[in-house]
Amino acid sequence: MFQKLLFTITVSLFMYNLAMAQDGGCTQTFESIDASCIQSLSANFDKYQEKEKRRLEYLENAKAGKKGYKLPVAQIQKDLVFILKKDDIEKLQNTIFLYRTKNGILGKLLVKKILLAKNQCTMLVQSSAYERGGRVDKMITFMIENRSSSWNADRATLGNNTGSNFILRRVAGNCVFKTLGTDFFKLKTLEAPAEEEGDTLLLYAGYFLIGLALFLIARTVFQDEDRYKAQEKLEDVEGSDKQNEPTDIVLKYSRPFFKRYFSPVVQGMKNK
Repeated sequence: MFQKLLFTITVSLFMYNLAMAQDGGCTQTFESIDASCIQSLSANFDKYQEKEKRRLEYLENAKAGKKGYKLPVAQIQKDLVFILKKDDIEKLQNTIFLYRTKNGILGKLLVKKILLAKNQCTMLVQSSAYERGGRVDKMITFMIENRSSSWNADRATLGNNTGSNFILRRVAGNCVFKTLGTDFFKLKTLEAPAEEEGDTLLLYAGYFLIGLALFLIARTVFQDEDRYKAQEKLEDVEGSDKQNEPTDIVLKYSRPFFKRYFSPVVQGMKNK
């Protein structure tokens, strides 16, 4: 029995380590990615450069008017990270990109939120740049809008260097997120945070329990009130002799109070 358990644990650890090795060993979460992790995946930057060479060739052919090449498509594809489309928002959010600048600075970028309107495109990203002086963390909002039939552009520097790394702009009727002399590749798309859903469920559960408690308290109070009134009417019928009514005004109005709250206590002590 012990040998089977040990064998199962060994196999599980081997499969876990194999999965970690295939995933770079450090890319399970955005926080777990560091400079050494990005460096271990640097071969992907070389693949990006090869891809960009082919895109530039396509662009040159389109500009030359060669058959089968379309200039707007080539312009969008050049240095493109992704196109912001409503149908793709769910896929783009929570996606991690790794990048390398011209100066060799490594970094990571997480797309947090994308909002698209008729005359406005907004994107919130979280980034970390690994420079010699340490890690530079930023939360950046890219926003462009149509002003007087002209769209502006929004650039951002993710580290402390002076040059811009990425730009959000309008090209051929689309809001596009592009690089500025920065190599990049898409690493993975994280699952939507389950914490928000869990927090929402806990919140509604709390509201439900509070409502249920208030309902039970109100129900108990009203039942007690009805019970008391019924008992009082019964006592009034049984002892309807007007001669027993108190003549003193203080006793007359304090009698119901003592009758309701003190009589049960005294009766309970008497029974014990």
